[in-house]
Amino acid sequence: MLTGNNGVILSRGESYVIGTADWYSIAYGNGKYVAVGASKGNNGAYSGYITNSADGVNWSTPKRLVVSGNGSTTKCKTVMYASGKFVAAGLRDVDDFDPYSSIAISNDGDNWTFASKFSNTSYFNTYYGVAHGNCKYVAVGSYSNRNLISAVSTDAVSWSGYDVAGPGTGILKGIIFAQDVFWAFKNGTVYRSVDGITWTSHSMGGLKTCNSMAFGNGVFVAVGDDGYISTSTNGTIWGTAFMAGTSKWKSVIYSDGKFVVVGEDGYISFSNDGMSWSEPIPIRDNSGNKVKTTFNSILRLAD
Repeated sequence: MLTGNNGVILSRGESYVIGTADWYSIAYGNGKYVAVGASKGNNGAYSGYITNSADGVNWSTPKRLVVSGNGSTTKCKTVMYASGKFVAAGLRDVDDFDPYSSIAISNDGDNWTFASKFSNTSYFNTYYGVAHGNCKYVAVGSYSNRNLISAVSTDAVSWSGYDVAGPGTGILKGIIFAQDVFWAFKNGTVYRSVDGITWTSHSMGGLKTCNSMAFGNGVFVAVGDDGYISTSTNGTIWGTAFMAGTSKWKSVIYSDGKFVVVGEDGYISFSNDGMSWSEPIPIRDNSGNKVKTTFNSILRLAD
């Protein structure tokens, strides 16, 4: 299943237009798919939106993520499911100074609540990725002064914030959990942590941009702009970045024994080992029509 811009969701070979939001991320849990994204209003401001489906075909009408009068996320950037909860994260309204986090949680994908207040409001600002492992949730992002930040929780309700790196160090774009370790990434750098609190940085082998990262069959794969990809066997020492096509790769996963990457202009490529990739081809629906959109995320369909 693929989610993309302009409301496009591709499922079971059919392309659906679900609202007008750019769907950035999708997760599956408790018998339901949940996609999150953002739509631009007439005033130029973005609002976070959520839709869900039990079968990947019939989707709920997208609704704005507004929780109990506590504001909304301006862009829902990511969603995941673990330990019986959906956890979504994104950017807070710039004019909403109520000290609530930009992390929202739901048991069913329909009813959402914001995570409780952080003790230090410097950490409730912006999160781009959430992962779960070792009985804890870890979210990563950035604050307005461009500090890299993480937030850690055992229940997804109460969170503690931490600094990953200092001012001017960019934006953490996402996080995965692999080999009993959390791996957060930004352009050109991966950060390693066992607990989500203390982090070490490692260069990504000349990969100037990193939009997504996956682990499978003993290999880490990171993908970026202009078709560039880099790989590692331990997550800390990365090979020289190489090109697999020229697309801006937006999302990579490992599923059914292979890596799959998707990106701008509706292109897709496959690899068994992360090093040798198939020639990128346009994604087509069951009727053979090209699906012309930027795909932001990919998820294996539930059995």
